[in-house]
Amino acid sequence: MKRKKVIIALLIAVCLLGLLALIAINLYMVNYSRQYILDDDSVKDLEAEYIVVLGAKVYKDGRLSLILDDRVKASVKLFEEGRVPAIIMSGDAQREDYNEVDPMKKRAIELGVPEECIITDTMGLSTFESMKRLKDEFGVDKVIICTQEYHMYRAIYNARKMGIEAYGYPAEKIDYANQLQRDVREVLARVKDFILVLFKT
Repeated sequence: MKRKKVIIALLIAVCLLGLLALIAINLYMVNYSRQYILDDDSVKDLEAEYIVVLGAKVYKDGRLSLILDDRVKASVKLFEEGRVPAIIMSGDAQREDYNEVDPMKKRAIELGVPEECIITDTMGLSTFESMKRLKDEFGVDKVIICTQEYHMYRAIYNARKMGIEAYGYPAEKIDYANQLQRDVREVLARVKDFILVLFKT
């Protein structure tokens, strides 16, 4: 009986430590990245090599999900300011039956961005991979990231820990369906990327 109580106590202690670590990592990442998130006024004075749009769900008929469409719109709005010469569309295009980046590019062209000003990264399979490839494959030193604010903290953190001077320009803040599920996933994803960044693997 005593041994059983010790095991239960140890399990509770491990769970509490895990919970504390999860909270601490999330607070650290959010506080670290918050200062680099820009609004309409502060972004006007910033120049960068690229805008990068991070991929999200695309429907089978090629339509962008609302979240992704808002990211593309934010990038186009920023591009029209004239301080950033090109946009990188980074997402998953590794399967024959699924492609994020071509519909993203098409949408940006529809909104007025010249095709020659759009670069596609078809191997941005995750936020971590997208940021790592910006540095390793594209040699980017300074970038403005377009995504939603809840996702922005992790993207900026990843980029800056890889040596990129990254800033964030959030998509318009609206209430998306199933946002609570995304927020919960994001809390866990921050811990995952925190570990990946430590080892840069």
